Amino acid sequence: MKNKQAIASNTTTINVDSDSIVQQSTLDANRVAMHMVIENSLKATKDTPITYSKLEKIKYKVWAKIVPWLYISPFLIAILVFSVYPIFNTLFMSFKEDYNYINGDYSGIGFGNYEDLFDNRFFIQAIGNTLTYVVLVVPITLAFAILFASMLNKQMKGKALFQTAFFLPLVTSSIAIGYVWQFIFSGNGLINWFVGLFGAESIPWLTSSKYSMFVLVSYGVWNGIPFATMILLSNMQRINKRYYTSARMDNASSWQQFKKITLPMMIPTILVLAVLNMLSSLKVFNDVFVLFNGEPGPFSNLYTLVYFVYQNLQGGGSRGTAAAVAILLMMIAFIGAIVVFALRNFRKINFTKIFKRREKLNGITSTLDTQQQ
Repeated sequence: MKNKQAIASNTTTINVDSDSIVQQSTLDANRVAMHMVIENSLKATKDTPITYSKLEKIKYKVWAKIVPWLYISPFLIAILVFSVYPIFNTLFMSFKEDYNYINGDYSGIGFGNYEDLFDNRFFIQAIGNTLTYVVLVVPITLAFAILFASMLNKQMKGKALFQTAFFLPLVTSSIAIGYVWQFIFSGNGLINWFVGLFGAESIPWLTSSKYSMFVLVSYGVWNGIPFATMILLSNMQRINKRYYTSARMDNASSWQQFKKITLPMMIPTILVLAVLNMLSSLKVFNDVFVLFNGEPGPFSNLYTLVYFVYQNLQGGGSRGTAAAVAILLMMIAFIGAIVVFALRNFRKINFTKIFKRREKLNGITSTLDTQQQ
């Protein structure tokens, strides 16, 4: 009896296990079928290309062109409002004769403001002083910047101290530096104290028209050296050291390495710095205003173009005249930049090929002349 019950219980457990196995197998089969359906659907979507209507294609192309402009629109709006509009407004103002800024009245449109400028001796003086300042400050600044950058590029004691001293004017206000410079060149300043050590009389640096340009140029050079030195130093450090290694293997001196490797590879950077220094020198105003207590030199001998604009705007002059000077200043800066960059292309001209072509042409013409004779 007991054996029959045990056999019955075993058969029931076997039936239960077989049912669970069947259910599990059906679930696995269903999962496999679902995976196959999903894979087939994915393959079908990959194989079948997505089709768009013509309207959707047009919308996509238009939107693809509009989105980049939307990203840069804040920048463009700022340029239009604060750069482009003032330039055209100043250009239009320069042609307004007898222009009254308060009520906006003017007598007519013409070149009267430009004609009056060349009859003004202070404007002629301003052009001469500005060009003299540019011609002196730009090359002297670049020469000292190249020298200091070469010094800082070498391993030397106290290099960090020298770098701090050179780059200090970059983080100092130009107005504050101007007052310090004014103290140095004053009657009882540091320069005259040094001159007095040799028994010489004090020099009226700031009160004599003979020395005032020297003070202005020296201040401009000292104020412009740090930025140019920093840019040239970073350019020197980017030059591949293999060039110098191969040059030293050929027993090249330090001067030859600088002349043949360093200087040619810095020419593009030097030209860019020349343009930047030229533009900043053409706009010289703070230096004159601070060094000479708001006056254009000791005897009004240091008028610059920007100071002339300032005097016409603030001193009761004509705003049309000031606008005309601003336009001329922009044209001078533009022409100067073109000339500087033209020098870069001038270096690339192969004059040997030109001379050879001329010799060939001369030879051909000479043979033709002999044949005709």
